Amino acid sequence: MFKKLKKIMIATASNILIKREPDKFILEVPYSENNEILERIIDYLEGYLILSKSKATEKDIDDISEEINRSWWEKNKKFITPALS
Repeated sequence: MFKKLKKIMIATASNILIKREPDKFILEVPYSENNEILERIIDYLEGYLILSKSKATEKDIDDISEEINRSWWEKNKKFITPALS
């Protein structure tokens, strides 16, 4: 699927062009009105890059996640509880 040509990798089957440079990758993808999966991949990569620079421990992240979930539940339980009855 991928052909490696010097510093350029080409994914021919999907019309995706991936250029590899010394300090970055350049990804060219054909435009589409519905790029939801591409947007999800970009969100994942952005999150990954942010987290890779973090000094937070796994426990710190678990604690924050628990607090966010608890806060969300307090704000939204009045909408969900009647639906469960």
